[in-house]
Amino acid sequence: MVAKRGRDLPSGSAPETGQNAALLSRIRELVGVRPSYGYRRVTALLNRELSGRVNPKRINRIMKRNKLLLELHKVTLVSCGSSSR
Repeated sequence: MVAKRGRDLPSGSAPETGQNAALLSRIRELVGVRPSYGYRRVTALLNRELSGRVNPKRINRIMKRNKLLLELHKVTLVSCGSSSR
């Protein structure tokens, strides 16, 4: 039997590994202490703590699957009514 690779699996269904589970528990701890931190800051903290480098895309994917990402805020521009021309 041939093991499936990530690209052979349907989009978004890569198998979770024990390493991801360990990262998830640490991510939950960091987000619990610092709820305003997004995936970039969490990745920076993890890279300082761990001996190896963690890919930001991986952290983003793990946080997205577990609903740990911050909500996106839409910026609304207010017109002052004057024309600058």
